[in-house]
Parts: sequence; C-alpha cells; structure tokens
Amino acid sequence: MTNVRPSASGDAFELEFKSRELLAVVFDEKTSKHWLILITPENANAELLNLTSMLVGFPCRWVKLLGHKALIENFRLGLNHLQAVRLAHDTQGKDCKVLFYPQGGRLRISDSHAEMKNLGSAPKDNSLIRVLIVDDSPTIRMLLTKVLNEPDGFKVVGQAANIEEAKKILSHEKIDLMTLDIHMPGMDGVSYLESIHGKNKDHPPVVMISSVNYNDALKALRCLELGAVDYIEKPEGMSLSTEAEHIRSVLKVAANKKSVRSTTTTPAPKVPALLLHQCEKSLISIGASTGGVEALREVLTALPQMSPPILIVQHMPPFFSAAFAARLNDLCQIQVKEAEDQELVKIGHAYIAPGGKQMAVVHEGSDLKIVVREDPPVNRHAPSVDYLFRSLVPLVRQYKMVSALLTGMGRDGAEGLLQLKKAGVHTVAESEETAIVYGMPREAVRIDAASAVLPLHAIAAALFRALDKKKGDKQ
Repeated sequence: MTNVRPSASGDAFELEFKSRELLAVVFDEKTSKHWLILITPENANAELLNLTSMLVGFPCRWVKLLGHKALIENFRLGLNHLQAVRLAHDTQGKDCKVLFYPQGGRLRISDSHAEMKNLGSAPKDNSLIRVLIVDDSPTIRMLLTKVLNEPDGFKVVGQAANIEEAKKILSHEKIDLMTLDIHMPGMDGVSYLESIHGKNKDHPPVVMISSVNYNDALKALRCLELGAVDYIEKPEGMSLSTEAEHIRSVLKVAANKKSVRSTTTTPAPKVPALLLHQCEKSLISIGASTGGVEALREVLTALPQMSPPILIVQHMPPFFSAAFAARLNDLCQIQVKEAEDQELVKIGHAYIAPGGKQMAVVHEGSDLKIVVREDPPVNRHAPSVDYLFRSLVPLVRQYKMVSALLTGMGRDGAEGLLQLKKAGVHTVAESEETAIVYGMPREAVRIDAASAVLPLHAIAAALFRALDKKKGDKQ
C-alpha cells in the first residue's frame, strides 16, 4: 500500500491498495476511535499477533476486514476464537483505491466494482445516515436501533410508535431515511404513503419493515407502488445476527435516494403484438431485485396478449411472489402467475419464480417445462437470476430468446446474462438513468454482458424488436 493521502473532502484517507494485502479496521471502545491496520504477506504473522492482542486487551465491538477472499479466510482462522469479526469484503484479487473514514470506521472501494461501491460507500454527505424508525412495537424499535447503532454509518435520531409521532420528528429533525411498519394504530403505513404520494418531494426515502404473510405482501407491494424503495422482513431476536448485515445493506442503498420515489414520467409505450408463429419457439427472460417490483410492472403492462412466454426472477421472500403475480395479473393483458413445478410454459403467460425457491427451465419433448427446486441460494438469493439464466443456455439452439436485467442491488444475473450473450441471445441491461439501484445492470455492463443498455420505458419494445428481427424460426 502506497501514497496514503487525505481525500479531497478532507474527512477520509485515500490508500492505493494492492491485491495481496489485507486491511483490518478495529473499533476501540475505550477511546471511541477506529484503528486501521495494514497486513501484507511479509508481516501477516506479526500483524495477526498484534491484532489478536489488541482484541484481548480492550472491549472491541467489531473488526472489519477487506482484501482478497483467500487472505480474509486465512486471517479469520487466527481470530476464530473471537466473536469480533463482523464484516468481510472481497476485492476479488484486484488492486484498487480505498477510502478510510476514521470517524465512522468505514471503508469505501473507490473503483468501478459495483457491489463494493454501492454497499460499502459512505453516505453522500460523508456523515452518519440519520434514521427515523416508525413501528408500534417497542421490541422491533429496540432491535432495529441495536442493528443500526453499531458503528457502521447510521445514527437513529428518532423512534415513533405511530404516524403522528413520526410527523413531529420529521418536522424538527434532519432525517435521511425512514423505516416504516405497515400495521400501526391510527394511520397505517400504506395510508401514510398514500397521503404524501406526489405531494412531498422532500420526504426522506422510505423502507418498509413488516411481517410476511400473503395479505401483508399485497399491502407491501402497494407501498412499493407508492414510492417505498424496498421491503424488509421484520427481524427476530434469534436470527438478528444473520439478518443485520442485510438490513444495513438495504438501508445504505435506500439512503442514497434523494426522496420517496415518484411514478416515472415516461411510461413505456404499448408494444404491438407479435404473430403467433413469432411467439412459438420464442422466450423472454427477465431478472430484477431492488426496485424491480415497479420496473416489472412497467415492462409487463406494456406487452400485448399475444406475447412469447416470459420467465421472471424477482428477488422476494415467500408469500410475496404469489401476491406479486396476482397483482400483475390484474394489471396486464398477458396472464401472470407464480410458477409451479413441472408446469408447461405457454404463449401469453408470464411466470414469477416462487420466493425462497430456485426456478429453472428444461426441454422435454417438444415442450418447455418449469422446474422449481429447493436448491440453496445462488449469489445469496433464492430465487436467483443466474440460476434461471444458466438453465436457458442449453436451449438457445432450439428457441429464439431475449433476456433483460433490470434494477437491483448486487450482481446476481450478470454472469448468466453474459453466458446467454455469448450463446447468441440479445441481452438488455437497464440504464443508470432509470434504475432505482444501478447494481446488477452495472455489473452486466462492466463485464460486457449487455447487447444494449436502455432506459426502462424502452425495454419492452426493444425485447419485441429483437425477436422480430431474428432471421427464421429455430427448430
């Protein structure tokens, strides 16, 4: 590591980080300071002993490690008896620039690596993200405060048991992000978002945090329609340690939005129907994550009844996928349903992957059949976009295909999209100008997996044009 220098903003240090090195950030609870330790192949043992003695010597809340995955895992073995290692980032063996913020102990990757830049970055104003928690449950407020008040860039500046309390806090506190429950006494979360929709452009971004069942899923989907950035299942005490990092990651992304999202001003134009022979032996596949509920609604409502079969993976928990499919089915000309195992795909139908499960497609005789499996997560997701896309690669010779990767956090779907492109499929990534979270499509663009990069309102027509331009039917 060389050229350690203050950043342009003056509140961070910029480091040129080498792929064979490792960074450790330690929070010293006695002094309330963060220590940055550089570990190289030459001094690994010495630094390991040094860090271990530091952790034993004083109360330490956490250690953050950054470097190549193999280095991180080797180093963690030496700290295996300690519970302080809380977070690890993989630089994937690349040299990069790193920003270290000593005030909050944050590390920010300063290159184009999408996952790291989006999830590990400091807030836009380089200060703590000021959060208002709105939930009628004291237990949930306590759990969320515990998650967010860890030294990771957040500060809970207000708690409200109902909307009236929340309004008072919003009137006199600077709030960067608001978490909102659906069910509360008096005005509920849905009614509150309806009351401000299209009226309060300066309202901080909202993330819904509520329980998961079919009825709540319908209400949560309505909240997303009204501008909420994302939805998180309420944490439970026993599973808090595994859910905490996901909660922080989602909230960091949401906090980078300027305000509650408003409905797009450029709706997708209606797409002319294809002929029956153009729909036969044709297939559309789409993947999305954060922001995808509304993005998929815009794409699918633009499609005519005479459309090729459409296979969709949207990251969501169980119960949500069935509710999401039912909601879209009410809005679209095509039939939209939650996919079922061993179901044959049909023209004019869209199939939503079931939440918590993996969906693939297989060729059986002259038909395409959906397979739903209880396989483990891929890229931390079930359903996974990559899982679906990879299952389609062997079918490219028999079917005309187009595939799209829409808004979402992380990189799921990018590698699968690249495999499809290499096999001859026309692939589309949503552009940064319309993506709620430019993570998954950014990764697709970075690895050259996209044949075209388009704003959301242009994608439906582009998919149909690509199928129409294909020369000849594939047998």
